[in-house]
Amino acid sequence: LNLNQTDLTLYWEPLDNIVSFDFGLTLKKFSGEATLVSTALGTSSTTFSQVIPMGYLMLGVSPMPGLLISAETNIIKYSGSTISDFTAKVSYTTDYFLGIEAGYRKQVYKLDNVSGVFSDMRFSGPFLGAYLKF
Repeated sequence: LNLNQTDLTLYWEPLDNIVSFDFGLTLKKFSGEATLVSTALGTSSTTFSQVIPMGYLMLGVSPMPGLLISAETNIIKYSGSTISDFTAKVSYTTDYFLGIEAGYRKQVYKLDNVSGVFSDMRFSGPFLGAYLKF
């Protein structure tokens, strides 16, 4: 399985001080290739590309300027299927728009006969990243 994803999140931030709260919409684009290998039947591959709309929520606390401790989720549930993406992290943004972050991320892809596809995949683990915020 080769899975690529790109997120575009549009959100409103009604709280933006010591406590931050965001909600909005994420468009998550999945693309990639799945390959099945069988000694009896050979190899079969398929490519895919799909954009999924998801609800977005973020709650955070900023104990000092530039530092944010937060949890965010993107989720959609429909007809027995669920796609979710949860992140808990600590991030720091400098005065020069450059930031670093570290945390834990968990993704769940449970599909129940979506275009003939069934899956129950889970990915989770720690991460470290850098970003530009403008």
